[in-house]
Amino acid sequence: MQDNENNGNASEKVSQQEILRIAKLSRIEIKEDDLETMKTSFTDIMNLFDEIKDVDVSSVDISYEPCKTSQPPRVDEVIHDSKNNSAKIAKFSPYYNDKTRLIDVPLVIETE
Repeated sequence: MQDNENNGNASEKVSQQEILRIAKLSRIEIKEDDLETMKTSFTDIMNLFDEIKDVDVSSVDISYEPCKTSQPPRVDEVIHDSKNNSAKIAKFSPYYNDKTRLIDVPLVIETE
């Protein structure tokens, strides 16, 4: 992106070539009709960064913990009922094997 001190002209902030390069690197297709809209959107974003850069934060204390509250740890409970779980799985999977009570995964990769 061009470092432009003059924030007046939106088209000077981000060029069409830069938009096309970003699109190519991102592997996205931008239609010719959308280039001007994208250029304006990128310029607006760059202007927001300029606004943030100009904010005086010298009086703000550094905080490494944004929230001073803590969440009490929960009690871990093992809930395992294989008979009921198998029944639930069976109705959702067409590959459920009643004999083994397992799901038989079909072959998806062919080997030579």
